[in-house]
Amino acid sequence: IVPARDAAATLTVLLQDLHAQTHRAHMEVIVVDDHSSDGTAALVGTMAVRWPDLRLVRLEGATGKKAALTAGISVARYDLLLLTDADVRCGPMRVGTVAQDYQRRRWDMLLLPVRTDGHGFLGMLQEHEQTALFAAAIGTFSEGAPALAYGANLAVTRQAFEGAGGYMGERWAG
Repeated sequence: IVPARDAAATLTVLLQDLHAQTHRAHMEVIVVDDHSSDGTAALVGTMAVRWPDLRLVRLEGATGKKAALTAGISVARYDLLLLTDADVRCGPMRVGTVAQDYQRRRWDMLLLPVRTDGHGFLGMLQEHEQTALFAAAIGTFSEGAPALAYGANLAVTRQAFEGAGGYMGERWAG
């Protein structure tokens, strides 16, 4: 599930990465267009013509990443959900590796790392912030009370997401 707002400039390479996954069984890609004013929806529509497992959902009413993720999850056909930002890249074994690990260990949620490649001083600060946030996520998760889970790179079961109430009442960015 890929929430996207004005992502036409970055989305193509991610969709190419997802189309090139070695694990294709029981896989669909849902891009949720969060009121984009660029060509995001048209881009997905064009690619979906030749890729039947690529779906476009247009977010109605609510806006924001959590609303987009919730909309995507609500229409997903499968119970294992991978959340990915529209401006990331992934290798061809990402989906298969996550699916195999889930089959082996049957977890409810899998926190996956996010690597930031920054440029200059601001980029260096972003890289350090990302590292600190991931350390906080792992630390609180290992204590049984996760305080942070990146919607940019996260796997979760539908049952766990719905059992936790989704994002209902959550005010912080996803």
